[in-house]
Amino acid sequence: RVANTKIFGRGLYMGNGAGTNCPGGIIANNTFEGFYGLQFVRISEDLTITNNQIFGNTMFNSIIGEKAVIAEGNTFSAASAVGAAYHYSTIEFRSIKNGSITFNNNSIQDYRNLGILSSASKAIFLKGNTFTPAVDATDFSSLFVNTKYMTSGTQNDNYSNEISIKGNTFAAGTVNQGTAIFFGNHYTNVNPAFSNVIIGGPAESEKNTFANSLGAYITLDAHSGA
Repeated sequence: RVANTKIFGRGLYMGNGAGTNCPGGIIANNTFEGFYGLQFVRISEDLTITNNQIFGNTMFNSIIGEKAVIAEGNTFSAASAVGAAYHYSTIEFRSIKNGSITFNNNSIQDYRNLGILSSASKAIFLKGNTFTPAVDATDFSSLFVNTKYMTSGTQNDNYSNEISIKGNTFAAGTVNQGTAIFFGNHYTNVNPAFSNVIIGGPAESEKNTFANSLGAYITLDAHSGA
């Protein structure tokens, strides 16, 4: 078990925003904990993450070239020592312009804010995942897809956001509260904001399942920004 319980501590940090690339490889059968349980920046080779337990936020921040990230069979929990309320998301895909992320058969759980945040990203494929917020969570979104990423600086994207959402299960927290899938166009400088958005499909394995006691299944946010 690799744990770093300091504020903004990382369980595993690979690459950085100063030009150091994250290498590829296989990360399997580990337990990580931190404000960022896992953080990958500038992913430069194929990367597979399988059968791990991760406590805290996991961030995938940009892929260099047409590389593939595969995350399968992991448990991602917001219930770190820092506390679930302090994690704005449990998973974040940020600025994925190149390459792809395939995120299959994972469990995302214990969150009070966002389960997955896909921000300014394309070629994101989610299938067979289970989303379970904290049992008393209220103002949450299990999957938040936004054209804007979290920054105090300037965002200069020129591509539409893309995502495929198939065969996932969305549980509820507090009865009649929270949203399963939330779309936001908070960076309005790209037209169209979204393309190739797929939710479900004709095959039984492609159908998403939503708990009846959710506050909303799918929400389109009216806010805008730059």
